Amino acid sequence: MLDLSREAILVWELGGAIEYWNEGAAMLYGYAREEAIGHESRELLATVHPQGTAAFVAELERNGQCRGELTHRTKDGQIVTVETRQQLIHQDGRRLVLETNRDVTDRRRAEEALRQLNETLEERVIERTTQLRALAAELTKIEEKERRKLAQALHDHFQQLLVAAKNKVTQAFARIQDEPVRRLLGQIENLLLKSIDESRSLTAELCPPILYQAGLGAGLEWLGRGMLEKHGLSMDLQMNGPLNDIADDLKAFLFRTVHELLFNVTKHAKVDRARVEVTADANRLRIVVADSGQGINISAVNGGSKGTSGFGLFSIRERLTYMGGTMDLTTAPGQGTSITLELPIRQEQAVAEQRDIENTVSSLLSEVKSEPPEHSSEHNHRIRVLLADDHKIVREGLRSLLSEQPGIEVVGQAEDGLAALEMARLLRPDGMDVSMPRLDGVEATRRLMAEMLSVRVIGLSMHSASDMAKTMCDAGAVAYLNKVGPAEMLVETIRSCQIRANE
Repeated sequence: MLDLSREAILVWELGGAIEYWNEGAAMLYGYAREEAIGHESRELLATVHPQGTAAFVAELERNGQCRGELTHRTKDGQIVTVETRQQLIHQDGRRLVLETNRDVTDRRRAEEALRQLNETLEERVIERTTQLRALAAELTKIEEKERRKLAQALHDHFQQLLVAAKNKVTQAFARIQDEPVRRLLGQIENLLLKSIDESRSLTAELCPPILYQAGLGAGLEWLGRGMLEKHGLSMDLQMNGPLNDIADDLKAFLFRTVHELLFNVTKHAKVDRARVEVTADANRLRIVVADSGQGINISAVNGGSKGTSGFGLFSIRERLTYMGGTMDLTTAPGQGTSITLELPIRQEQAVAEQRDIENTVSSLLSEVKSEPPEHSSEHNHRIRVLLADDHKIVREGLRSLLSEQPGIEVVGQAEDGLAALEMARLLRPDGMDVSMPRLDGVEATRRLMAEMLSVRVIGLSMHSASDMAKTMCDAGAVAYLNKVGPAEMLVETIRSCQIRANE
């Protein structure tokens, strides 16, 4: 059983006085029913933050409902925090607000105490995470700096010595006539030429000039040509988005990572083709390296086993994590491997957390009573519909659809079964569409039919099964429709229900 005494229920006219005040409200705020009726809500409850009340009223007038938290001052001067849910109801030309408040003061105090206890730990975690990412970025910069220094040393010194030696051999070759010595000099010259080529290749691998001069895309194209030439691996490269605004150290890390992944393909996949897809936007970069080979051992990757491709992949994953990125691996025996890398393009990152706290409000009091409204002649011929669905977008779509239909008036909306039941008791609609959580549509229909036989219920659901339709009809629904069905069918069903009600 729900503890209904914990709910404060009040009904007040928008811009006017309180018209209903239950025992829960009296217990929460300290005002007896006779002290509350006839007073304006904003004056009686003495909201601590008036701007909060103004925002609620503005949302009410804009959306017809609102929910959140307010801080009130009670009759004896105590400050209480309440979760509030307010619903705008149109009745006989008046705008009434059905308000449900639940005291969450103790809970909020406990949450604040817990927040303060965890604050220091959270700050330390953020600090350590920031330090790790900064260290990872700095490590990448240092590695790249050393690679460039080594490449420069090879180019500026070692290669120059090799070229000088090769030139001396060429000079000697021209001066010597002895054939055996000439053959020997020719062999030495060929070895020097090969050494120069290897040195150039090593220099390019350590620090590819095209990578820094033309960008990541050109660097990967160059890498693809090298993989085909050296290992017979063809690379299908696809690039999407801007790839120019990438820091040099990050560019180098990504280049070497793709190189490592392609090298793993040559060693373990047993195929001669791989796919590389690079996608970038203003903030993040995504690289996919995939093959259709024999797959790899995921446990080796997770454990960082040496002697397999796992150790390299494990290192890549750890480095990406420290840099604020991720690595996802999909593989299966004989079905190939796909590795996806994602990370921020820029390393300046703010560690932020978002907390989305959903306010859960319990049921409306069953004691809310209201006399059936006296319809004016203007409304006597209109079909009054109450919408109930847990999806706001669905409710708004239905409201918009039905409001455009002549002779149909949407008098209220409810987000769950219990709220729909209480609003039906208050509004006395002609019909109600139900598809709801908490109290499901079947039980809400059963209870509603036990109290108000004049209301016609139409079940709406994504389920089209005949057993679901039978269950709803057994509970008292006059029709059962699929949400994705034609809108005209819903309108026609509502009108036909009214015709049957008048027969």
